[in-house]
Amino acid sequence: VTAVDIADELLMLAAAKAAREQLPLDTVCGDVERLPLEPEGFDAVIVVFGIFFLPDMRAATERLWSLVRPGGQLAITTWGHDLWEPANSIWWDAVGSVRPELVRAFNPWDSIVEPAGLTELFESAGATTPTVHTAAAVHPLSSPDDFWRIVLGSGFRGTHDALTVDERTTVHRQVIDRLAELDVRSISANVMHAVARKPRENAFAGT
Repeated sequence: VTAVDIADELLMLAAAKAAREQLPLDTVCGDVERLPLEPEGFDAVIVVFGIFFLPDMRAATERLWSLVRPGGQLAITTWGHDLWEPANSIWWDAVGSVRPELVRAFNPWDSIVEPAGLTELFESAGATTPTVHTAAAVHPLSSPDDFWRIVLGSGFRGTHDALTVDERTTVHRQVIDRLAELDVRSISANVMHAVARKPRENAFAGT
């Protein structure tokens, strides 16, 4: 098993977990699109909540598909619709009140929050007839500050860090107060995952 990430800290956590479970694991720090990985060198390629961070999702999916050997599988997990609502809208409203230019009109995962979009991504990369599964879920909040931990540990961190210290304080107060006012106890965490299997070459030869 080869784990690839651009974050050393995450790879250290993965290595420690694998060691505890006595599982063999190689870790590689770097950009998966640039690493010299062997074509058709893997039985399975799995991307969990990461495909939308790559600049060109179609090209990245095509590259990942090329790493799958015949008979192997490509699996991609992504967010579904209404991610982290209602807290998501509260967060962006608060950001917009202090720095409207930072409010995103489009999230990178927006084009693949429905099965049709995720299917199209696979098929455009040559990974035909994927099986797409959807899972409706919620994430409980024991307190409004639980969502702030999500802000600091997710893709929202980049927007957070672009704010000044005073702006962060203002946004934090607005988000926490609004979540408390609405008595938000959970947020949506809908997900989807798709799996495509690469046909075996000459599967029917000699039969």
